[in-house]
Amino acid sequence: MKGIDHRKYVFNTYYKRLCLFAHKLVGDIDMAEDIVQDAIFSYFNKEDEVSSDPSVILQYLYSSVRFMVYNKYRRDKIHEKYWEQNPFKEMDEYSLENEITYVEALTKIQEIIATMPQACATIFRMGYLEELSNKEIAESLNISINTVKTQKQRGMKILLTKLDPEYLPFLSFLFLG
Repeated sequence: MKGIDHRKYVFNTYYKRLCLFAHKLVGDIDMAEDIVQDAIFSYFNKEDEVSSDPSVILQYLYSSVRFMVYNKYRRDKIHEKYWEQNPFKEMDEYSLENEITYVEALTKIQEIIATMPQACATIFRMGYLEELSNKEIAESLNISINTVKTQKQRGMKILLTKLDPEYLPFLSFLFLG
């Protein structure tokens, strides 16, 4: 048994990204959270059988979430009306890998934004994640448009400096798409 500290680490480190992944698959945040909690609990029951390498743990958890989602759709007849309105689409391996990479890139970007100075992070989020115009941001925060532009540029420089190069292709998809 790897201990309580390890379990806290696993939960705190992977919970949010797994919820985002599960939500992308099922489209319902409550259901996604339930599935992720079940997957993490399942890992805790088998943690002695799984390598302590963080990448192995993460892949185990992504696989658990994926299979729990598939199994839920196969045997859950109670929610049939819901699924008629929101049908589940099984993804091929390529699509699943893209969703995992998307979640990982978004997680890293959020972590980097959290390290930015507060004003810079706020303006960066409003401009790129909430897709507000420079004018809307300036009016909302009661600052000049030039300040907004400067802070957005500063935030992008920080992001580009700290973001792992493997996630750079997702920037255009996330922020320009």
